[in-house]
Amino acid sequence: MVDRVSRGMRNKLIGPWTHVVAAIPKLYSNADIQPSDLNAVLRIRDVQDYPEAVAFALDPVVIKVPETRKASRELFVVVRGRFSFHREDFTDNGSLVTHSFGTEVGYFVRDGRSLVHVFGIHYDFSPRQLAHPAFHAQLRSFAELAVSVQSLYRFEAQLVDRVTEILKTVRVPTAQMDVFSVFLQVCADHLLHSGSTAEERAAFDTLLEHSAFCLGAGWRVERLVSPEAGRCYRSRHWYPIGL
Repeated sequence: MVDRVSRGMRNKLIGPWTHVVAAIPKLYSNADIQPSDLNAVLRIRDVQDYPEAVAFALDPVVIKVPETRKASRELFVVVRGRFSFHREDFTDNGSLVTHSFGTEVGYFVRDGRSLVHVFGIHYDFSPRQLAHPAFHAQLRSFAELAVSVQSLYRFEAQLVDRVTEILKTVRVPTAQMDVFSVFLQVCADHLLHSGSTAEERAAFDTLLEHSAFCLGAGWRVERLVSPEAGRCYRSRHWYPIGL
């Protein structure tokens, strides 16, 4: 439902998005993100299952980065996802507090006339589901995201999927990897290195600071906010018991 609260939340996401778009070329001049206009990709979802939250969807966004700062091959990282924030917190004090999220990421390398799918992963949140870590990742093919690379960067290539045979049933405990967290990871992985300049390091530090625009969902998982878990951080705390 699109109402005053959902529009207010959407407007509050413009700032974090703008900081991501601005930071990428500061970290590496040939890096790029498409579309750069949030209005082209962010949608308010009509989700009836949880009226206590406002749900959003981010349509595919492509970040073009070098495979490494020393490698010349172009790497295209496609990110799409869903996320939601609690209504009450926003109404009470304007805070964006995570209710749920799910993120899908596909990595593609342009290699001559081929576009090679080299890595695919999805991140999810399952606070109370048997044998599921609260925050987790699973590898899988996202070859279908290649169409976003070719349409946004306007080239044709033969798709080669090297991820299709990967085992999909391994759930790895992770941090909260919503779409904005993935943007941060991509910048860290591919746009920073030991020789990064002071200006580049400062740009990343600023991006980290602006990433504090929302609170994650860890507070929803009692076992993760226990004093023991805060000192330990072993994966056993991610799994529910007593189901």
